[in-house]
Amino acid sequence: MTTQTLAASSSESTHAAVAELLASAKVTTVPFRLLVDTEANVNHNAPLMNIPELANNINLTGGVHQNLVVHLIKGKTKAEDRYGVAAGRRRQAALARLVAQGEITADYPVPVKLVSRQAALLISLSENAQREPMHPFREIKAFADLVQEGRSIEFIASVFGVSELTVRRRLKLASLSPKVLALLETDDITLEQLHALALTEDHALQERLWFDAQQTWLREPSRLREAITQSETEISRCALARFVGVEAYEAAGGTIRRDLFAEAHEGYITNIELLQTLAADKLQQQADALQAEGWKWVEVMPSGLDYSQRQRYGQLPRVLRELSAEEVAQQAAWQAQLDAVNTRIDELENNEDECEDDAAFEAACDQAYGEQEQLEDALNALEASRVLGPDKAQGGVIVYVDWRGDMQMLAGLMSPEDTTARLQQGQAVRNESGNPITSVQDKAKPIHSEKMVRRLSAHRTAAVQAELIARPAIALAVLAHRLLCSAFATGYHGERAVKISADSTEYELPRQADDLQPGKAWQAREAAHRAWQAKLPANFQHSLDWLVAWPQEDLLALLAYLTAISVNGIQTQEGDSPLDLLAEAVQLDMTQYWQPTRESYLDHVSKQRLQEVVAQAISAEAALPLASMKKGEAAAAAEALLAGKGWLPTLLGRQR
Repeated sequence: MTTQTLAASSSESTHAAVAELLASAKVTTVPFRLLVDTEANVNHNAPLMNIPELANNINLTGGVHQNLVVHLIKGKTKAEDRYGVAAGRRRQAALARLVAQGEITADYPVPVKLVSRQAALLISLSENAQREPMHPFREIKAFADLVQEGRSIEFIASVFGVSELTVRRRLKLASLSPKVLALLETDDITLEQLHALALTEDHALQERLWFDAQQTWLREPSRLREAITQSETEISRCALARFVGVEAYEAAGGTIRRDLFAEAHEGYITNIELLQTLAADKLQQQADALQAEGWKWVEVMPSGLDYSQRQRYGQLPRVLRELSAEEVAQQAAWQAQLDAVNTRIDELENNEDECEDDAAFEAACDQAYGEQEQLEDALNALEASRVLGPDKAQGGVIVYVDWRGDMQMLAGLMSPEDTTARLQQGQAVRNESGNPITSVQDKAKPIHSEKMVRRLSAHRTAAVQAELIARPAIALAVLAHRLLCSAFATGYHGERAVKISADSTEYELPRQADDLQPGKAWQAREAAHRAWQAKLPANFQHSLDWLVAWPQEDLLALLAYLTAISVNGIQTQEGDSPLDLLAEAVQLDMTQYWQPTRESYLDHVSKQRLQEVVAQAISAEAALPLASMKKGEAAAAAEALLAGKGWLPTLLGRQR
């Protein structure tokens, strides 16, 4: 049976149950004066339409011809009993009009079907489910009433023709502070705002966030969520959560603030310290295994290590074994064969125009290229076999979690103490990139040229701008922080990323990176620019009155946008950047904005750098074939190898 068939079957069975209730109900008459409104009618507060016309129709046709559905509301004495109208409010109102006009008396006998209150609520729901959708407030209250009476979520979903998730979400809203929820009935709060407030079960906090808000923008759903979860970490942005696993975190006693109204039931980690401990414990298991293999030391760093930290660790020198006499002879034979094949290929290419048989020429070329590839592979494999593993007794390993939430290892490292000792003895030490280290405090030799540093930092700047445009609350915090530092941190004169003069980087960033404008970050900025430009009045620069009259939330959103586009993180050399603080605030993931392609990076660095990059991202073995290629071929090969690997130059920030 399909889902639709099951839903239809459930709905049909519900309506059948309602029909059975009505069929078995006691039919009687009740004096009009004993009829009252009841909350068992899900639309008991809804406005009524066309009452005069209905009253006239009842009067002309000799009375009410369709029974009202009522339930008994017991009073302290039988004389105080009343009957709540669960179905037939318009007929009740029409009769009230006729009483007021003197057409009938207050004791007019009204035909009714008498049912229990529970049955009355169900009948009312079934009747209204066939009409236009109820107001969300009445729907929320009705769902809560049904649950209180023992009805299941599945049952409620079938009566209303909605999903069970919708029912759960409505019931979640029913648990909000009554003072806050009451605002929905008068449309003084939106469902989206209620969704945000439902992140907390603390009624006092819900009321404080809403009623104490001095500015309208503080009641925006995103701002309410931030206020509730300010000390927590969003699961989707947390690499450690992916590494440890939400189930393991909860099993260890960690709690998650669930967002029932977000995609895929997103949530927030409430105990980041526990998560870090669990990550460290999980990494330690791998560390213990590595230690047992004979490494001198193994260090666990759950959150990884940044560029400056990596420079403190030297790389153990690569040890090559000597080839045996047989291997030397084999290498010479393969090289001679390769030289002969290369000569044959050159002759084929030079005589292509003279060849009359195209098929024979292509076959000869295919054979020659196949032999060339086999010989090159054999020579590369032999050379790779010379590389011995590092001396584990002299070095160590760092085990950490990368931005994807995967465990990574940096093996064959010298500790900072051993690195310093070797340098003091005058021995050469290199880092993982192969660059010489002069001291553990000194900066390593720059990996990139000034032009490349400008290019990459332009991309990172545009990405931060795009993130800030999408998250105006953080942009406003950035602006406030910048002004705060200017006002209170008077002794600090370092460079800052936010330029308070609000100079737009519209022209400078594309000058530094000619491949920037087609990218995702720049397109987001351009879309926001067009949207704001459309909202500005003509000659806006000559008047301030229009801006003073703007709604405050629009003014704050504009201020956040202008802050974002004033960010300028262009660098001329590698190292710490004033942009780092902002990148951390927005939890920037540069892999969403930049990939190592030939155009963006690989064509602009040396072949040696290409090998280093592939070795870092994949393995030293994967990088070996690049050594025998021409630069263009090596760049194309590196692009294919790096696709989807999420590799980033350190200059673009720590890989999350």
